[in-house]
Amino acid sequence: MLELLAVSLRPPERPGHLEACLSEIGKRVEADPGLRVLVDEAAGRMAGLSVEREYHRLFLGPRRPLAPPFESVYADGVAFGPSAVRLLAELREAGLEPSPGFRLPPDHVAVELEYLAHLVRRAEDAAASGDRDAEAEWRSRARGFSDGHLNRWLPQLLRRLASAAPGSPYESLVRAAAKAADVPVAEGSG
Repeated sequence: MLELLAVSLRPPERPGHLEACLSEIGKRVEADPGLRVLVDEAAGRMAGLSVEREYHRLFLGPRRPLAPPFESVYADGVAFGPSAVRLLAELREAGLEPSPGFRLPPDHVAVELEYLAHLVRRAEDAAASGDRDAEAEWRSRARGFSDGHLNRWLPQLLRRLASAAPGSPYESLVRAAAKAADVPVAEGSG
């Protein structure tokens, strides 16, 4: 689920990109009514919307973005600040790199969600193989990553979206990502 939410929060690659993501996410959230509501809400908010324009208006510009999707903006006050550099080092230490075609700072919300999904998947693989020690280690890493990164800034991104673009499908998607990642979000934050 986290992987699909991450893909949905990347810049749209082609027409229909977000719609396809939402359709696939919708198939996987049947067992979680809270996520189902957010995904349905995002899909309902897309009517007549230019997804590419909305993405740029909110996250990238050309004007000043309303809600930059980068940890360093919230943690350091500047895009590609020290937080981005530390995250890139953490990814490389884990043997990972952002996709070569991804030309945005490495602390983009999609990259952070993908990395968390990687850590969770490693824990699930360890559990499936019966390796309880490795499972506990990977779950600890996932929790540490959430605590050290997503929990610190995703609520701020959501507050900006809720304030600047309360009818945007991306506001619903960031709320869904926060829920799926177990990021605590205060009431009224979206």
